[in-house]
Amino acid sequence: MFIKAVQKRKVGASENPLYFRLCESYRDSLGKPRQRMIIALGYMEDLPRWSDKQELCRCLNDMVLRGRHPLCENPYIIELAHHFYQKLLASNKIASCGETESANRKEA
Repeated sequence: MFIKAVQKRKVGASENPLYFRLCESYRDSLGKPRQRMIIALGYMEDLPRWSDKQELCRCLNDMVLRGRHPLCENPYIIELAHHFYQKLLASNKIASCGETESANRKEA
């Protein structure tokens, strides 16, 4: 998964702010690479640095793909990661951590 920045147009605004989405890459039935949005992250004005957004993405990857709680020095980023993880669970876009761990063990 990765964070994708999209420029949104606001009517009457002097500048168009960046809107962020959590996306994943996949290949369609013809083998062409595609991207799909997993969840909208919003404008993320409270995380002004790009490195903070990358840290949020790393934390979400740890939670979703590896089934473990993230290690991060910034408690606000961990709080945001848990918030978006709960949104992903509620929307049935991912399995819970326990289900992910058991699926990973079966594949190995």
